[in-house]
Amino acid sequence: MRFFIIFAATMACTLAQGVVYPSGYLADSPDVAAAKIAHFQEKAKAAAAVGEAPDYVTNYYLNYYKTYPQGNQYAPAAVSVLPSGYLADTPEVAAAKAAHFAEHAKASAEATPVIQAYNTEYNRAYSYASPYAYTPASITVLPNGYLADTPEVAAAKASHLAEVAKASAQATPVIQAYNTDYNRAYSYASPYAYTPASITVLPNGYLADTPEVAAAKASHLAEVAKASAQATPVIQAYNTDYNRAYSYASPYAYTPASITVLPNGYLADTPEVAAAKVAHFAEHARASYVA
Repeated sequence: MRFFIIFAATMACTLAQGVVYPSGYLADSPDVAAAKIAHFQEKAKAAAAVGEAPDYVTNYYLNYYKTYPQGNQYAPAAVSVLPSGYLADTPEVAAAKAAHFAEHAKASAEATPVIQAYNTEYNRAYSYASPYAYTPASITVLPNGYLADTPEVAAAKASHLAEVAKASAQATPVIQAYNTDYNRAYSYASPYAYTPASITVLPNGYLADTPEVAAAKASHLAEVAKASAQATPVIQAYNTDYNRAYSYASPYAYTPASITVLPNGYLADTPEVAAAKVAHFAEHARASYVA
């Protein structure tokens, strides 16, 4: 707690000594200004020693502190905090606000007769014999949760449905005459209708063929058998000629290798692979020995 009190007091003193320029930056304290002057004077001296002119920043600050030797030329404005927590206006701001509102009141006073005259002319031009006002509609909620129609909406709906019924009554003879002519032009000797096919589910879950599908399948398979019978002599003659042209002295066939699975799950080498491995490692050993 003691540390906090000391820290707050130190910060209060420090902030009390700070000066804010109109630009928003803090003004240099006298000791900072003096240190800056000494620094830039040394820079200027070092530049002169080698025959060079001081750089722009050095010139700027040396000229600045010649103009403002104290560095700190601004006095802080008196700041008051209102009970609302906002800052009170400075005297300059308060005076500017007062002048602004005075001008506003003056302009309003000058404009009032003009506005009143305009309103009078407008009301004369657009006046109504009776007050122009709306009264809110009486709203009724039906048991189903919807709003009941207002009398105007109900009347409009009734008028609409009456017109629909009238138009329908006028169109009915025309539609009937059209249907009569259409049926006469496209009439059939017997009723034109489809009857649904009888569906049978087989024990395997598939649908059984309808009689039409079964007949079509039988016809298709009969044609396939007929074509196959016609093609058989041709295929046999082709095979005979092919075998004669490419015949072998001994039967040309492969016998599957004997496959053995080792206890570790891998396949055992065939005799050919085992012999090849032995020859490979023998050559490898001989080459290693010679080297």
